[in-house]
Amino acid sequence: SGISFALGDSIDRDTGEVLKEGDILPLFSLSMLEDDVINSCEGKEKSFIIVFFNTNCSDCKKELPVIQEFYTHYFQDFQLVCVSRDLKGKYQSEEEINNYWKAHHFTMPFVVQTDRILYDQFARFGIPRIYIADSKRIIRKTFVTKVSYRQLCKALKSINRKNN
Repeated sequence: SGISFALGDSIDRDTGEVLKEGDILPLFSLSMLEDDVINSCEGKEKSFIIVFFNTNCSDCKKELPVIQEFYTHYFQDFQLVCVSRDLKGKYQSEEEINNYWKAHHFTMPFVVQTDRILYDQFARFGIPRIYIADSKRIIRKTFVTKVSYRQLCKALKSINRKNN
């Protein structure tokens, strides 16, 4: 019939994003270990980074050490929280994540989630997923599945320059 379609030209790749760069972080409050609370609208003098992860995810296992290295060097410049997410419907316990953190010498704050309510406000699928917001809580950079130390440094430097 002579009809052909250029599928690559008309179909956008679905990244699973609900929130994109330029969107405002949703309001949320997370209960941390030792009764600390992280609130998305507090500490607005610093950038805010939220990382969704699962320690059984192969991509997360590669990226969490990168995020930890970044956190170790620049923790004073931003507020960070790592938020657990299910993997194939299985949620992790606080003990399981805590053991993983200890085994890998991670010091990043984390929150254990047993539902997808918070995650679903950010995305439909894909971890690790990183959102970096400026001091006004506007998302300025997102990373999904892969991020380098250099990319994180560059993003934070750019955001902090605009914050000042």
